Amino acid sequence: ARLGGRLDFQGEAARTIYFEGGRVVGATSAAPQERIEEVALRLGMLTRDQYRAAASAVASLATRRAGVLLLERGYLKPNELTSLVRRRTEEVLFGVFADEGARFRWAPEHVPPDERTTLDRDTLALAIEGGGPLKLEALARRKAVPQSVPEQVMPTMRTAGRNSRGCCVCAG
Repeated sequence: ARLGGRLDFQGEAARTIYFEGGRVVGATSAAPQERIEEVALRLGMLTRDQYRAAASAVASLATRRAGVLLLERGYLKPNELTSLVRRRTEEVLFGVFADEGARFRWAPEHVPPDERTTLDRDTLALAIEGGGPLKLEALARRKAVPQSVPEQVMPTMRTAGRNSRGCCVCAG
């Protein structure tokens, strides 16, 4: 059976990553730079004026609802919404890797419908892009709060060697 549930991280910002079948299927974040309107602005999907006009209206909304509001206001094209929600979820995941002091807790809960997304890449590919093998090893060694974390979430990583560019290659 593949893992389903969530990992809550407490560090520079509170973040939650949701899993189903071992894949990332959603994320929440209290980091301002990971709000959907911030990501849309950085990606050039919103102008500064559109961002200012929408910021207060979307501040308290879940990711998908905030994205739909941007679409309803005509700031996003219909074909941009899904890619924006996916990219924002990836950025939250990458924020977890960047927050080296964060502690985490496992909870066997389902992703809220307003935070659900389907990513194009699998969890390991995202983890390697966002943190690389050395960060993966550091994440696996982080201390969990007193609740146990299923082994399927944080598999033991070991270094198999280095590739031709001198980068660590993981095995196991």
